[in-house]
Amino acid sequence: MKSITQIFVLLFLHFGLFAQSAKVYHELGIEKAAKRDYLGAIKEYDKAIKADTMLLEAWSDRAAAKFAIKDYKGSILDYTYIIIKNPKDENAIFNHAVCWAAMKRNTDAIISINHLLEINPNSGSAYLFRAQMQYSLGIKDTACMDFQKAYDLHEPGAGYFLNAICKRKDVIREDLVFPWNEEENWVGVTRENNEKQLFREFVKKVESMESFTVASTEVIYKEIKVPLKSFMQKIIQENKKICPDSHITLVKEDSLGPNPFIIFFIECPGYNNSSKSQSQLVKIINGKVNTYLMAILSPDAKLSDGFLAKWLKFLQMGKIEER
Repeated sequence: MKSITQIFVLLFLHFGLFAQSAKVYHELGIEKAAKRDYLGAIKEYDKAIKADTMLLEAWSDRAAAKFAIKDYKGSILDYTYIIIKNPKDENAIFNHAVCWAAMKRNTDAIISINHLLEINPNSGSAYLFRAQMQYSLGIKDTACMDFQKAYDLHEPGAGYFLNAICKRKDVIREDLVFPWNEEENWVGVTRENNEKQLFREFVKKVESMESFTVASTEVIYKEIKVPLKSFMQKIIQENKKICPDSHITLVKEDSLGPNPFIIFFIECPGYNNSSKSQSQLVKIINGKVNTYLMAILSPDAKLSDGFLAKWLKFLQMGKIEER
């Protein structure tokens, strides 16, 4: 007769084997989907889900495969299951709405996207999608309000619709563009995007923000004509809180050009009561609709002449482009 411990171990191994087989079937499905064998992929996803009903990645991939073969109803059922299990899965909710739109049931699509906006009221893509659905239903005024919200959240394409549909000729869509060296494999990640600011980090692909030789942060402040000197002082004050021994050097200031800017650098030998140093070269520039901050980060306590020469040139090559 087996002991309770032996039974528990056997059950644990039993469920572990099921989980392992589910992942194997899931991987097979992904391979077939990559070859556009969607029917074959769906069969593998079926097996994965049968082996582990809580493998939500398999449900999501099966939904995508069903969408690819225009089985929109089947796709909706799979996304519905995911949403029931995880009501805050924004990707599943958005795709759920897309399925309704593919079936030309735009009112249902709006209901789905409303759910997403309840969870994340700063989703520019959700506002843009809802605006398109509203416009297709002839609700132009409401659609234009959502196009404006999407535009304010820097959603690509929103400015085009404001111009084309809402006749907003005063809309300016701009970005601060820098010539990142492709050979260094820079990767940009958006960390925050709301109605007040967009925050991005840039790092070489082989490095991370926790350990880098050089990195960058970019903040787009959705404000016009921010006073540059007072903004600089605010940054310095905040930096002094975490690095009391930091040293600040003003490099260049232009308050008369079409895009006023200020450049300075902060050298910090140790922050947050640690011996870890981090210095940064900062440029703040006013655009027509936004104010931009670009900081080039170094793990060194002092910035070398070579570092300053290279990255000052880089900052000067940055251009505000209207789109």
